[in-house]
Amino acid sequence: MQSIPLISIIGTVVWTVLGSYIILKTIKKKKQRQFFSEHAFFVSAMILLVVAPLMSLAVFAFNHTLNLWGGTVQVVIAVLLFAAAYRSKKYRLNPTEKESSSSFREKSAHLIFVAEILIFSGYFFKTWNSNFEAIIPSFIASAALLVVIMIAGHIAIALLHSPLEELDDAIDERDKAVALSSTRNAYYVLAVGFWSVPILIIAPVTTAFALNCWFAIFILSDLVKYGSISLYYRLGES
Repeated sequence: MQSIPLISIIGTVVWTVLGSYIILKTIKKKKQRQFFSEHAFFVSAMILLVVAPLMSLAVFAFNHTLNLWGGTVQVVIAVLLFAAAYRSKKYRLNPTEKESSSSFREKSAHLIFVAEILIFSGYFFKTWNSNFEAIIPSFIASAALLVVIMIAGHIAIALLHSPLEELDDAIDERDKAVALSSTRNAYYVLAVGFWSVPILIIAPVTTAFALNCWFAIFILSDLVKYGSISLYYRLGES
């Protein structure tokens, strides 16, 4: 049975004390009214970095192995928070130049569009002529991966967006017009695909292939929707 090296324990203790000192020094700025949003991001990142080695030692102590939850995830999120702190400070010091050129909704549409292309192109490549035994686990894995990317991606977009206050803005008339026109475009694709289903039913194809075709139509309509949103925000709604 492997034991935790003494140097790792000493290093973790030293880093925990040092990190805690940095966190407390930063929080003290709040009493001096010098505590801004970048300091909140910085403190959050430092807390994760302090927790990361502790988590790594705890996981190793119980399982004698290292995995993503043993500190790696915390470090990745901490790096993202440091980037958000840097972005927030730049915006505070120079809000005109550092304001995001794209709205949060536009960035969200970009993320969904690219993620669906990457994930489901791989899914269809692997399962286009497969049976149910191969399709079902691939579909579940692809859907789960999409959910993870959506959550992580939107958190990243929100943290790095300037100004942060825009995230709480209500939908205006332009947003409504873009959403309506994009949904209309997606509906046209979905309607055409819906009427192609009877052809697939009477065609000499397997049920799995027919269902994959129907799912492909649904994904295509979704891509048209979010692709339209991106274009309308850039070129103007029509």
